[in-house]
Amino acid sequence: MTPQVGPPGSADRIRLELRRCDFTSHNIRKRLGLTYPMWSKRSLCRNLIIDEYKKSPIADGVDILIRLLVLNMPIHITLIKQVISNVAINDLVLLSIITYQLSDKLSSEFSMFECDGLYILTDKLVVDNLNDSYVMPIIEECYELLSSIPKQWSQSTLDLCTGSGIYAIASARHSGLVTGIDNNPRAIHFSKFNSWLNGINSITFRLQDFLLTPLTDTFDLILANPPYIPCGDNPPGSNFYNGGPNGDSISSVIVRNLPMWLKRGGICKIIHMMICFNNEDYTTKLRTWLGNYANDFSISIQSDIIDSIITTPTKPSSTRFGIVTFTRISGGSGS
Repeated sequence: MTPQVGPPGSADRIRLELRRCDFTSHNIRKRLGLTYPMWSKRSLCRNLIIDEYKKSPIADGVDILIRLLVLNMPIHITLIKQVISNVAINDLVLLSIITYQLSDKLSSEFSMFECDGLYILTDKLVVDNLNDSYVMPIIEECYELLSSIPKQWSQSTLDLCTGSGIYAIASARHSGLVTGIDNNPRAIHFSKFNSWLNGINSITFRLQDFLLTPLTDTFDLILANPPYIPCGDNPPGSNFYNGGPNGDSISSVIVRNLPMWLKRGGICKIIHMMICFNNEDYTTKLRTWLGNYANDFSISIQSDIIDSIITTPTKPSSTRFGIVTFTRISGGSGS
């Protein structure tokens, strides 16, 4: 099942109604206890925290909408009508965001999040089994990368592994041309739907595996939240989390290609799990990936030490998780 684009005016009505009901990231994250830093021990207990929330009494309309639109709980139609209008309910049903169960309850097969004034639909926040087409929900790291996106004007922006399209859509407010790329057809469908839902039509979303088909364009701003979980099964990038044996199979390709993809003076930001062995230095590792162009870039690493989740014969000396920023120096040796 996927969401469906609706008639003119339906997206505007839904956004206005959700804003009127205070369905905001602040309220959602506060109610669910999701205000902690990304990749903390508490964040790994997300499902347990949400289970506790589900058991709590409904306090107001925000709680009703969180249960309906974020947590996929069936809600009686009389409760929903206390919060949002019949017109908004009909719009949500028409777009397949919510569906009727029997005749008196509604539920959603997706999760909706508010991010910096945008409304983003993804696959469910809490699932029992992940399949390879699953579209990543908006979790802590997404808000972190979103808040770090430079606000200065960019002529051309690239969002790699776009998923729900959140970074492409957010950057479109201060970019000329925006391109979002993903190798998952379901992700491309969601990203196009979310662009429409937020009234933004200036983004090109493209189904492409840049590991197999290299990019030929250059960009002023590159954003990426690639798969980074160490996985030995299936090829890297086969789903939203598989980053290869050491978790960096995809991020290393991105960094190695920055000399070809990033313009002089351009910026690239990557969510990155950095696993190092034998006490190697993080910056040295990244500069090795850049090869002969290493001196063309300044590198800023904002990360926290986390417990290693990799199981290999050689134990990592350290594991960090955070955002890496590459700035290409104007007038460098590259093109």
